[in-house]
Amino acid sequence: MKKKEQYGQSFYDFDDQGVMQVSQQIMDSYNSGVVGQEQMKAAVERENEELR
Repeated sequence: MKKKEQYGQSFYDFDDQGVMQVSQQIMDSYNSGVVGQEQMKAAVERENEELR
């Protein structure tokens, strides 16, 4: 399947606002799995207390 070009320009149009929205969605998804430093410290302290 070939992509047709019109007058030497790409068939696809890019919207800066759309690009920013997608970039934000990607970063939100990436950061959703990140555990904060304070939260991790608390989890480690709880685990250490349980082992004692």
